[in-house]
Amino acid sequence: MSSRSAAGILLALGATVLLGLFLRWQLAGAVDLLAEQFAHLRHVHTHLGFFGALLPLAWIAAAGDDNALPRFTAPIYALFVVLAHVGFALSGYGVLAIAGSTGVLGIWLLAAWRRRRLVKDGDRRQCALRRSRGRSRGALGPCPGRSGQHHGAKREHD
Repeated sequence: MSSRSAAGILLALGATVLLGLFLRWQLAGAVDLLAEQFAHLRHVHTHLGFFGALLPLAWIAAAGDDNALPRFTAPIYALFVVLAHVGFALSGYGVLAIAGSTGVLGIWLLAAWRRRRLVKDGDRRQCALRRSRGRSRGALGPCPGRSGQHHGAKREHD
């Protein structure tokens, strides 16, 4: 993981924690906010935790450092995260927040698209391993046969 990525994730995590503490103080009556401000900040808090910290860490854990996302997407992703959270803070689910969140979604879809081959290859390896052990069915269902049919599937007879 690059030092910039690590710093970005730590910054998002720190901001999420600090905002969470501030919101809890508000709930305890120590700070006065309008109900609308509280709702907007709550959206910032929850989305920042997911967009800025949890999902990037999940990508790194699932894909490893090298394949999480192409290099050029990290600054674009960070820009969308900031855009979404400025939008949430200013107007809740307004145009700016929706635009930023849609950009984040686009990056997620790009990451999922890049991982599709790894998932397919992993399924093939699991099926090959099961076949080598004399089994064609597993916890995730039957392995497809060479003819396209599932091994062990019941066939309909006339």
